[in-house]
Amino acid sequence: MFFYPIYQGHVNTICIKSAYSVIYTLLITFIAFDGVTTNAKLNKNAIFSALCVLGCVQTAFMMLQWFGVWIWFVPLDRGFAGLFSNPNMAGSFLAIITPCYMRKKWIYVFPFIFFGIYLSDTMGALIPVSIFIIAYPFIFLKNNHIKKVYIALSVFLSIVAVSVFIKYGNLSSFNLRLSIWGKAIIQTFRNVPFVGYGVGSFKILFPKISKEVYGYGGANGWAIQAHNEYIQALFELGIIGMVPIVLFLKRIIQKAFQMKEWLLLSGVLIALLNASVNFLFHTVVCIVFLLYCSIIEKGKVSYE
Repeated sequence: MFFYPIYQGHVNTICIKSAYSVIYTLLITFIAFDGVTTNAKLNKNAIFSALCVLGCVQTAFMMLQWFGVWIWFVPLDRGFAGLFSNPNMAGSFLAIITPCYMRKKWIYVFPFIFFGIYLSDTMGALIPVSIFIIAYPFIFLKNNHIKKVYIALSVFLSIVAVSVFIKYGNLSSFNLRLSIWGKAIIQTFRNVPFVGYGVGSFKILFPKISKEVYGYGGANGWAIQAHNEYIQALFELGIIGMVPIVLFLKRIIQKAFQMKEWLLLSGVLIALLNASVNFLFHTVVCIVFLLYCSIIEKGKVSYE
């Protein structure tokens, strides 16, 4: 597990930027590893706080890049990635740990994190988080007056953020994704609807299919990931392979409901929404999602 971030391409040259990226992703991995291997009751607040600290570090680096201070990092074509190698990963990470900030003192830090999500220029992160902060008062707030003020403010800020993103953000990639999804589904159900093409086959086979979408293909083509984990899983595993995945997710969501672990459930749902327009489960960020699932599955949580 500890070498997974390196495998995912964080180290492409021997440089300070790679070193910082690996250290950062190893910290995320260590938190997850420690959480799922302990036999004692999990101190959920301690795990959440550790993720919050990492989120603040990530957002701070994104802010520096926004001000033009890239330090050891190379400027990107769009968005800001902070300590990650891709803005999608940066936005996904901040989105998934958003529920961790919905606790007493940490909630005052969340506007800083929300701005970091905006800087990632990732609709797959911004929309799930906007939905979450609008739904938050219905689940967690009991005072009706405070609830009404919060709802009005959160709706206003979410609409402003999404509107600004739509006007100035990068929406062309979403249109390309729609083309990819359509081609992938058609190709799957035309040839191998039940068993798929095999694990890992998308990045091998789809660049050839992408000639129909982009007019070119090859191993370095943009479409080596579907940017939708469910469609990519269908492409690679088929209907039969999707069954255990759906059953696993159903079990996690049901158990979180039974335990009334609303923050953990929120993190899981944000991740699942993000995965519908991203390649979340092919990055180190999926470790946080698996951490949430592991805590829910173990069912042993302490708040002290």
